[in-house]
Amino acid sequence: MAFPSKDADGPANATFTGDACVLKAGAYTCPKCLAKSPELPCQCHMCGITLISSPHLARSYHHLFPLPPFAERRVELVGGPDLCFACAAPLTGEGDLESALTDNANAFSYTCPKCAQLFCSMCDIFIHDHLHNCPGCECQQV
Repeated sequence: MAFPSKDADGPANATFTGDACVLKAGAYTCPKCLAKSPELPCQCHMCGITLISSPHLARSYHHLFPLPPFAERRVELVGGPDLCFACAAPLTGEGDLESALTDNANAFSYTCPKCAQLFCSMCDIFIHDHLHNCPGCECQQV
């Protein structure tokens, strides 16, 4: 994977770019072989290395290193209900998994394997589908 440099736009910098040799005013230069590519992300048509910009990499970071699944456990009411670390909802231990998703009765809690914080089912879904970072792990890093 490499980060190419962007050539200046304009007729003075027009070059033939890509595998089809299209005349283009601005292009990206491969740092490995100095071939020109018209757009990013792409594979360099000369050396085959993946050319990508830093914003592309930042947007795809959570796909490269996904959050591990949280361990599911049945809520046991011993000494009062635990609270969800993210939304502070009480984990009540009522119902089954289907009713927990529809009635907000948190019958199951989900534990992060790294920080051991407890989360309700709705927060577990939100964390894995949208946040891509565990709030408990992020709080420990501060």
